Amino acid sequence: MKNIDKQGHQILVDELKKAAQEIAAKHGLVIVSKGGKYTLDTGSVKMEFLVPNHDFQTDMGQSLGAEFDIGFGFRYKKRDYTVIGFDSNARKYKVIAQRDDNEEVGLTVAGVNIQYRINEEAARG
Repeated sequence: MKNIDKQGHQILVDELKKAAQEIAAKHGLVIVSKGGKYTLDTGSVKMEFLVPNHDFQTDMGQSLGAEFDIGFGFRYKKRDYTVIGFDSNARKYKVIAQRDDNEEVGLTVAGVNIQYRINEEAARG
């Protein structure tokens, strides 16, 4: 690689995240990607290590007004999402979800609550 462009940066971020997930799994942790930036000759990536304490995360979700729990899955705009945690420090996108392409995305609690209600109504028939 002679310089770092958007595509090259994304490739490196994906490889670093995969390697970090393997290391974190050995220690019972979960990795959450927090973005990154690049110039022609440097690049960075932010990652957080989370303890996947289901009870703690569930309590946090309830305190944020979530009607759903970790593991809740839904389909939106032809993409599948699964809730994997909450980020109480985030300004707006406090729900951490994994998209069907393994990308971690932040979502609003209100938006996911709407999807939860839609799924509940569909299940009732």
